Amino acid sequence: MRLGVAGSRFEAWRGRPSGGPWVPAMVLFGDGLARAVEEVADRRGAAVPVAGALLFEGYAQRIVPPVIGGWIVDGGVPACGLADVAVEWAGGRTVRIACADGPDSGPDRLLDANLVPALEAVHAATGVGRRVLRGAVAHAVCVAFLHLSWPKPDPADDVIRLREVLERFGLDSLVHHEALLVGDRPWLYAERRSCCLAFRAADHRGATVPFCATCPVVPEADRRRSFEAAVAAFVQRTVPPS
Repeated sequence: MRLGVAGSRFEAWRGRPSGGPWVPAMVLFGDGLARAVEEVADRRGAAVPVAGALLFEGYAQRIVPPVIGGWIVDGGVPACGLADVAVEWAGGRTVRIACADGPDSGPDRLLDANLVPALEAVHAATGVGRRVLRGAVAHAVCVAFLHLSWPKPDPADDVIRLREVLERFGLDSLVHHEALLVGDRPWLYAERRSCCLAFRAADHRGATVPFCATCPVVPEADRRRSFEAAVAAFVQRTVPPS
């Protein structure tokens, strides 16, 4: 059975769907970690520490939104300890997430029984810093709340709840967020205070701008312009013409 709120970013599967190269998360961040890091390094053209950061970033972006979405929207959290989760791992990236059938978890289990042990495994195997990896979790939480908040009548509705979750997880120092006025409406805005290291991978180094839009290396004025452009694109996609 598929779970999901607010679009495909929030989708996870109950049980394990048939087909696809599904790997237990305990294996991905255990005996299979060195091979997975090698696959990311080859695909992205990255040194081992950078590949470790990018692997964990991609995993966090898949596991955090469905758990946050289930908790905020439906009041339930799928089983989400590392032992409960399977990953569809293909082409050096996390494609989908599946959560085991069983009693619902609490949101703290996502951090304590999943992301922290995965983070520590990546840190030990690749040498990438814990701040970089914790920043990936903080960013994934912000992305989840951005996608939950923007479709609402008040696109900044979740600012306070986002702050509460970041503080609950001890991640509030790793991102900046606020209600930012664009036109005549406030919108939930978030930017990183730690870099994901993607700019060190070959597929980013060749870009005109190798840094992500919310990277702390990018000048503030450019970050704000990117945000305003994203809001304008979202409004154009979602607001019917009058």
